[in-house]
Amino acid sequence: MDLFRRLRRYRFRIRLFVLALLLILIAFSISLFLKPSLETVGILASVALVFVLAFVLLIAVTVSRYKRLCKDNLMKELLEDSYGSVSYREKDGFSEEEIAESGLIMMGNSFESANLVTGERGGVRFEMADVTIGQKTQSGKGHHSVTFFDGCWMTFHLNREFTTTLHIKEKDFSNNQSVSKNRRSLSPVMLEHKDFNRFFRVYAEDEACARYILSPPWIDEIMEVKYALSKDLMIAFSKDTVHVAIHGIKREWDPILPHQVDRRTLKREMLLDISMITDFVDRLAENEALFIPENSMIKSCFETEKNNEYFEGHS
Repeated sequence: MDLFRRLRRYRFRIRLFVLALLLILIAFSISLFLKPSLETVGILASVALVFVLAFVLLIAVTVSRYKRLCKDNLMKELLEDSYGSVSYREKDGFSEEEIAESGLIMMGNSFESANLVTGERGGVRFEMADVTIGQKTQSGKGHHSVTFFDGCWMTFHLNREFTTTLHIKEKDFSNNQSVSKNRRSLSPVMLEHKDFNRFFRVYAEDEACARYILSPPWIDEIMEVKYALSKDLMIAFSKDTVHVAIHGIKREWDPILPHQVDRRTLKREMLLDISMITDFVDRLAENEALFIPENSMIKSCFETEKNNEYFEGHS
């Protein structure tokens, strides 16, 4: 049977079971207005409870099958439509060391990652997975936990090194006070873009390089992504890798039940935010000026006085 036909059948069953559950509750409520005897109320309540539990179980089982079908079959198909050959492993994720290496956020004593997607797009190897980072403590009064990050983390390996290490982090990010060890070696950079400065803090090894990378067109690109996602956003340029972390969005690949179960609807629903980021990185990878020139003695953009003058002239 066609995949989308199976999804439609599951959707129809879920809605049918929900409707039946509502009708049972309505019928029981109406029966109470007829002022039956206590014995009758008890019988009606018992019967209603049995049917409610039965339909709740049917709904849970059907929703579980719907999600499993999406994860095991549909998501791989949709991802391959957009990104070529991909691999999806629900139980796997990033290692704690991979996230810590980005230096974007302080690592606590609690780390989880799952729903790993890996693939290649236009020669750029990428990974994305759900990540949760926090700190758990125990005192005499009980347990206490603080969440540093809970969302989708993506890495893109461009096979060429950026001219500097650069971190971009939203000011309103709830854990902004948590500074990673790696970022302590970076200096704050203030750009001449009021809206960008209102939302983001920038840290870099070299201010001239940071200003050159964050030219007005790229600032506009980041602002467009920020407004579209309406979530807390962090970006890191480090060596040959771009890290993009979106707090509050998880890629569990559990779609809602849309009005139309078809390829276009589900692709838009489940991949829109990811497509925005991958398109952004595609354009980034095409900008030769952001990378250390190949076959060059230059190892950083600030090694010589000549390079400093060049980047200051373009800041």
